[in-house]
Amino acid sequence: MATLLRGTQRIVLISVVFGALTALLTGCVSSYSPFDVERSEKDALPESVQTDSVLRDSSRLVGSHDNISFYAAKPLDHKLVACVVASKDGERLLEGCGSGATFGLSVPGLLVRYYAESYGGSPERPWVKISPNLLARIGS
Repeated sequence: MATLLRGTQRIVLISVVFGALTALLTGCVSSYSPFDVERSEKDALPESVQTDSVLRDSSRLVGSHDNISFYAAKPLDHKLVACVVASKDGERLLEGCGSGATFGLSVPGLLVRYYAESYGGSPERPWVKISPNLLARIGS
């Protein structure tokens, strides 16, 4: 009986260690999607912002910086993961979608990186964390 108990204890210990390692390795980056929260009035893209590739009624305002509003939206093309729209003063500055877990978009003076599974850290300058899923680099 004592030998069986030791074997059981080993199995329990191995299970606990394996569970802790799994939690440690997978828990470093939390998973968050802007589409997990209910859409509100503030999430609507301004009517003046023209878009080509997004489902307008899926947009979520994810943050703003330097008077630029950043939105995440679901793509018209279901093969893509998400889209990002940036606007300032009612004008579209940037719009694009990506198919990977991470994708980047740029126009002169603005770069963005979208992370489908959240960005798990603090970005290095000159990058700014707009939301758990979006980093931006504004300026030259």
